[in-house]
Amino acid sequence: MNKVDCGVIMETHIKPNFVKITYKRVFSFSSLKTNYESHHGGRIWLLWNLVSVHVKLLEKGAQYLHCSLLHHSTQQTIWLTVVYAFNRANERIDLLNKLNAISIGLTGPWLCVGDFNFSLSSDERVGCISQERDIQEFRDWLHTCSLEDHPYTEGVYTWHNKQHLSSRWAKLDRLLVNLAWFLGLTASVVVFPSGISDYAHILLTTPSTSNYHWAFRYLNYSAISPKFKVLVAKSWITPRVGSQIFSLFSHLSNLRHDLKHIHHTEFNGLTIREKTLVQEFVQLKNAKLKMLAQKAKIQYLKLSDSNTRYFYASIAARRVQNTIGTIADVRGIVCLGQENVAQAFLTYYQDLLGTS
Repeated sequence: MNKVDCGVIMETHIKPNFVKITYKRVFSFSSLKTNYESHHGGRIWLLWNLVSVHVKLLEKGAQYLHCSLLHHSTQQTIWLTVVYAFNRANERIDLLNKLNAISIGLTGPWLCVGDFNFSLSSDERVGCISQERDIQEFRDWLHTCSLEDHPYTEGVYTWHNKQHLSSRWAKLDRLLVNLAWFLGLTASVVVFPSGISDYAHILLTTPSTSNYHWAFRYLNYSAISPKFKVLVAKSWITPRVGSQIFSLFSHLSNLRHDLKHIHHTEFNGLTIREKTLVQEFVQLKNAKLKMLAQKAKIQYLKLSDSNTRYFYASIAARRVQNTIGTIADVRGIVCLGQENVAQAFLTYYQDLLGTS
């Protein structure tokens, strides 16, 4: 039997005066929050054990409870929103608008669970009519809030009318999570086991120890490695079963380990390695310059006084280096040739110093 740290009960039909007595006698949970203040029927009960988790209620309405939940053993904080939607379409739209407002600014893992009374496709209802408008509105809301169905291992339909002659099935209950949940709580498992009730239970199991990982971080220098493209292709070639966001998470999760290996084997200690290489480069460059200077000096000493072609070439090069071939005069006119250059100098200094 799994230890239950937090639980949700919907539509208890228990009057407010008997709430405290009932949950103390029936349940082992030590704390309780309800939405009786927002709806006379108290449609949602949220129960938890104080020893295991700390719950802070942030907002509530007739169709939802929103809170933060801190697990003491893992020190992991998540956002928890419990939903029990009304049957009327216009009231459900009000609920989606409320949840959309809650989603703005949320960072970290978000769990949105309960009876949404919406379907994502006509296949999620058997013997029931699905309204395409409702399906599209729910899809748009999921996209806006960046939520996805958590993959589950048991139970496709969560509601059954228990009538054999006119049997009807539908998936009304969901456990929705955001990308931060997929990245941080990779070992969570969801099942929808059926029972004596018309509705299936929702059972979420999370690891007993902290399994939170930082979000995938791509470092640009990883692409420099000759192994980079091979590793990315290898990570993406394996097909993944599930939603698109879950598939993306799985690929990135596999790729993360390969990129860490590249970092540790090829790019670890970049700053220290760069400093060492710069020092070696400067040392080698100075050594090369001294070597070239010494070779040039030795060559000059050997050949400069030998009346050789090298001697005359050196003299010619020095003469060209010291010769002024062109110059612009005071009017900006470029003067070419030795005579014109000499006249330009003479005119400049005569104008500057005058003549005697």
